[in-house]
Amino acid sequence: AFSVRNMGPGAVNDFLGVFDKDMPTVNAKRILEVVNMLGNGDNIVEMLAKLLKHYNVEIKLAALGALSEANNENAGGIIISAVTDHDSRVKKESVRLLSKVKYTGSIEPLLKEIAVRGVFDRSVEDADLQAEICTALGRLKNPAAIPYLAEAAGPGGLLKLKKAKPMHVRIAAVYALGNFKTHETGGKLAELAETGDAAVRNAAMDALAKQKNAAGKRHSMIGRTLL
Repeated sequence: AFSVRNMGPGAVNDFLGVFDKDMPTVNAKRILEVVNMLGNGDNIVEMLAKLLKHYNVEIKLAALGALSEANNENAGGIIISAVTDHDSRVKKESVRLLSKVKYTGSIEPLLKEIAVRGVFDRSVEDADLQAEICTALGRLKNPAAIPYLAEAAGPGGLLKLKKAKPMHVRIAAVYALGNFKTHETGGKLAELAETGDAAVRNAAMDALAKQKNAAGKRHSMIGRTLL
């Protein structure tokens, strides 16, 4: 990698241009090893984007990890493209890394993924991916996610013409709400703490306790600052 890098940007670009999404995995791994040593320039990030199209899932996961460490403003926009990958591991890892890099451009696409469907909707949903998205939205802490998370945590039902999410998605949504400040979530968690579903009810009480604890720490820090 040292010799390639020292041959100048033209040589680096020529090296990056040899990639083919159907190349043998062993060759893709070698390219990935070299790319990880070349820095975080736009051409490197472009190469990692190409590696996301490789047929080997492990190569895709390694490329996602490298993108999350690239410290490049374009990395988040590339990571989110993997949310539509055919492999569930790649999808979930891309969502997890979006919250790690704090990519604000991911909010709207992620909200669409967890939006509650109508009871007559027959589209196939990936529940594990939706749970991961709820967790990521809680880490990103964008208030725009609150109504989506609250609805995802709710019971649904025929009277509401809304399809309920699987229980683990609902619980993930509840805990995500607990990452927001109390005044941001309003009474949504309190309502969920009175729901008929014991698992959701208990999760909501945990989330409320977390909010209260976080608020206490903030007030304590403010008090020390004013002393």
